[in-house]
Amino acid sequence: MIFKQIYASKIEDFTHAGELNLAALLRIFLNLSNAHTDFVGDCVFRRNLERVWILAGWRLEVERFPKYGEKITLATWTNALKSPFYSVRNFTASLNDEILAKAATKWVSFDVKTGKIAKISPEKIAQYGDEDRSLFSDDIGKFAEPKEFASEFELALRRGDIDFNGHVHNLNYLDFALEALPDEIYKTANFKNLRINYKSAIKIGDKVICKYANLGALHAVAIYANNKLSALVEFS
Repeated sequence: MIFKQIYASKIEDFTHAGELNLAALLRIFLNLSNAHTDFVGDCVFRRNLERVWILAGWRLEVERFPKYGEKITLATWTNALKSPFYSVRNFTASLNDEILAKAATKWVSFDVKTGKIAKISPEKIAQYGDEDRSLFSDDIGKFAEPKEFASEFELALRRGDIDFNGHVHNLNYLDFALEALPDEIYKTANFKNLRINYKSAIKIGDKVICKYANLGALHAVAIYANNKLSALVEFS
């Protein structure tokens, strides 16, 4: 099943130039996946909380950012299982059948009682009407933690960073990474490619350190909680 919606422009989603910003694009895609989940009857608030979906990674590529007022069609679908331990969901944002941005996400099923990753059944994915269509040959892709960093800073968590699961909301990691970029990079770079790998959850009270590395054409940020790697973010 390919689930679609029309995006209604919201002024807070756009840059001063009238283009959708990077964080808003991720948020729009994530809300679309939630709408798909609700549509198939798998809403987290309407079933028991023994199993929850946990986002493990993003890969995003932008051809051009949608502009304010454009009638953008959003689409999402899940792939048939390649592994019982993760599911891949795809996204596109299109204008007149032209794909402006595409993304893939990796999800795992988390057993709340055991505190461990659980196997995903083919029946669960079939509930979403799995599609045999991938946007990337390697879906999310893996990338390594940088060995050296150019700068780092300690980030103070806010109560508003914590979601209903009791840990930092997955989209806030992008905000943390953007804060870690040097001013000259943040002000001048026009990032159109993004990858995020989530390693472990950050909770309120954790000591969070963000470290930045310049990898030539790539800019990487490693986010640590209590000296443990929590997420890797890569911009280009």
